[in-house]
Amino acid sequence: MVARLPEVNMLNVQWLKRPSCFIALSSLLLIMSSLHATVEDALSATILSWRAPSTNTDGTPLTDLAGYKLYCGTQRGVYTQSVNVGNVTKYTLTTLPLGTNYCVATAYDTTGTESAYSNEVSKIDQGMAVSGKQSGMALFRNGSWYLYNSESDIYYSAQWGVAGDIPVPGDYDGIGSKEMAVFRPSNGTWYIFNAATRTQRAVKFGANGDIPVPGDYDGDGKTDIAVYRPSEGNWYIKSSSTNTNSIVKWGVSTDVPAVGDYDGDGKADIAVYRPSNGTWYILNSSTNSSKAVVWGSGSDVPVVGDYDGDGKADIAVYRSSNGTWYILNSSNNSSKAVVWGSSGDVPAAGDYDGDGKADLTVYRPSNGNWYVKKSSTNTSKVVKWGISTDTALAY
Repeated sequence: MVARLPEVNMLNVQWLKRPSCFIALSSLLLIMSSLHATVEDALSATILSWRAPSTNTDGTPLTDLAGYKLYCGTQRGVYTQSVNVGNVTKYTLTTLPLGTNYCVATAYDTTGTESAYSNEVSKIDQGMAVSGKQSGMALFRNGSWYLYNSESDIYYSAQWGVAGDIPVPGDYDGIGSKEMAVFRPSNGTWYIFNAATRTQRAVKFGANGDIPVPGDYDGDGKTDIAVYRPSEGNWYIKSSSTNTNSIVKWGVSTDVPAVGDYDGDGKADIAVYRPSNGTWYILNSSTNSSKAVVWGSGSDVPVVGDYDGDGKADIAVYRSSNGTWYILNSSNNSSKAVVWGSSGDVPAAGDYDGDGKADLTVYRPSNGNWYVKKSSTNTSKVVKWGISTDTALAY
């Protein structure tokens, strides 16, 4: 007689190795009658646990249960991995790839008779990495990350950092997606989590008072660790391709760093915005030439992004006093002013619709809403995601 299908509820994902991290996922149900399971995600493993069924499919007591089998794959209904876990109620899977995995389970008795597949469950695991065209909406809250992946419509959360850290997501390992990283001013250390290998590293680079300015300065496809030191007007850059350090004098103490690929050569250019005269000072990496562009005034916030989709960063500012974005397009040197926001909003431009252009976006701390103006359709989107004290940024 075949045991009834166990019931599995995939409740959450939790990283088990230090540092302690937690990713809350929406409840995913794998229906297997009278068997309940949870799923945890370690830095290198996924753990399934459950309670054993007590009856057969006809309702009679189950007395010859011998064990369970798990089947998983990266396509719905196609299971390329299977494992006989024996008669245990918890099992660790260490071979599931990042991305979406679909799993089912069966029970079998002492004669080897196996039940039908349970209902299928899926778990999307990108290790807090967002790949693909679209930006994710990220919040940093006292060491916790909350990410809405607009491409997969999935919400994640994870612990990475402590209160006082500055979030600096980037592709530090060249995996093709952003990874969680923080800069800790108190000790000048960068803490980076590699979502592909589930490993972590700490890099001492910087000092208290430095402003983190990560970017791909050497064009190797990896984000380089870098800081701007206002007290000196110096940029300190650690090249990922050569593991060498460089220092560039560019700016004064009151300047605001505004890193971007302004010349379209695939390398981040050193640049600052000077509020005192509303001028941008840009050092092009392709020619080592500089230029100064007057664009902005007073307390404007620089909002670098590729708004026209030409592969170059556009000079742009957000003026909180009137909720207006002032953009200078690099493709044709044309300008535009767009009202999108209100006083107190935090600009968080990113390519949320995946069309290759930065979308005008603000985060409103007063109500925790993101307001996105899609460049592809000229339509708007409002997403409730955050609280007043969160640090909001595109991921």
